[in-house]
Amino acid sequence: MSKFDLGKPYSEKLDFNFCGFHPNYYRLEISGNMEGEILLQEYFKFKGNGKIDTLIEGDYYAQEFLFNYSPLGKVEGDLEVRISLR
Repeated sequence: MSKFDLGKPYSEKLDFNFCGFHPNYYRLEISGNMEGEILLQEYFKFKGNGKIDTLIEGDYYAQEFLFNYSPLGKVEGDLEVRISLR
């Protein structure tokens, strides 16, 4: 996944239409350090004051995956986000 500024909204689309891959599961691994509050995928709200190590998993049935990140106020730090689809 691309590196992005935690202080600004960010989205990235993974498109699998061209290769015939049909995912049915997603996994987001978030780790690093963060000060502030964020919203991931429009559903998951996190408030950090130091180290973050979080895992989000769920069913997913689409040819595209859209990752959405939104800071809720001032956010600083360095997070690594890994997306796995199966």
